[in-house]
Amino acid sequence: MPPFLSETPGKAAFISDVHVGSDTFLEEAWEEFTAWMHEQPDIGYLIIAGDVVDGIGIYPDQDKELTIPNIYGQYEAFAEMLRKLPSHLQIVVSPGNHDAVRGAEPPSPSCPQSSASTSRKMSFWWRIRRS
Repeated sequence: MPPFLSETPGKAAFISDVHVGSDTFLEEAWEEFTAWMHEQPDIGYLIIAGDVVDGIGIYPDQDKELTIPNIYGQYEAFAEMLRKLPSHLQIVVSPGNHDAVRGAEPPSPSCPQSSASTSRKMSFWWRIRRS
C-alpha cells in the first residue's frame, strides 16, 4: 500500500524541553527561535514534545532553581511566549514529566491537592487554538 500523501504539503518544526520557570531556561535561544520562526512562512506546525515548564516539586530542592516559583506563573509565561510566535502556526503540545498532567507518585507536598486533581482532568495532548 502506498503512503498517504496530503493534497496540501506542509512542514513542521519539532522542539522539546523548554523548561519555562527554571534558571536553566534559555531565554535568548527562545527569542532567536521565535525570530527564526517568523522567517519560515512555509512551516505551518510547531510540535512541542514535553516539558514546556519546569514544574514544581519534581525533584528535591527544585524550588532553589526556579525563577517562576509556581506552576500557574510558569504556564502564563509560556502562553505569552506562544503569543509572540507567528499567528499562522498550528501548535501541538505533548506534555512531559515536568508538565501539570500527571499525578506525582507519591503526591508532591509542594503541589496542592486541588491543583493535583485538576491536572488529572487535563488532556494528554494540547492543541493550542490561535485566532
